[in-house]
Amino acid sequence: MSKEFYNLTDDWVQNLEASYDRIKQELLAVANIDASPYISANWTPTHPHYTKGPEERQLHWKTYEFTFFGIEHPVHHEACPETSKLIRQIPELITAQFSLLYPNTHIQPHTGYSRMILRNHLPLVVPAQGDMGIRVGSQTRAWEEGKLMSFYDFLDHEAWNNSNEIRAVLMFDTPHPEWDYSAEQISRYKIENLDDPYLLNIGSKEMWMSWFEERKFPISV
Repeated sequence: MSKEFYNLTDDWVQNLEASYDRIKQELLAVANIDASPYISANWTPTHPHYTKGPEERQLHWKTYEFTFFGIEHPVHHEACPETSKLIRQIPELITAQFSLLYPNTHIQPHTGYSRMILRNHLPLVVPAQGDMGIRVGSQTRAWEEGKLMSFYDFLDHEAWNNSNEIRAVLMFDTPHPEWDYSAEQISRYKIENLDDPYLLNIGSKEMWMSWFEERKFPISV
């Protein structure tokens, strides 16, 4: 039976943690382009149907995509060269993005998109004051800046930020060590079986397959 949290000890984990300050500086630079809680071209609203926060805000959780099921966002990789170099060194990378969780926000209980993956958080900005954390299954943990947190998000889980400041992480998915599937297999299956209305509003299944084969999004996306 899969555990809730995993302690990964690979070399790439040490590289990421040792480079935490450089990644954080690039996050702060692109967050300052548009740090307001409104939809923008650079930041994508994330799962609004199970994310709750103050009603006066347009959204409560958003991401800055680098890689999405093997498809790279060239503009974002170029804007964050140190982060780009580091995530490209992660073997079997499936997805990667900066993730901003706004103050007084609750990501309600839900399960992830696949039992074949581990979700990873490299915490970059963790408010010093306020109740915040993540529950996976029966275990609850808090984020610690610069220390990787890996968990099985196919289990029921939730997260909350009951502080007055933004919480930010580098969030990325890798294959689950207990299953024998590669990042390529998982990503291809996801794109070939795409049924998410939000994603299909961005492009047709044929367009997504074309982007997947080219391994990059067109500049306009």
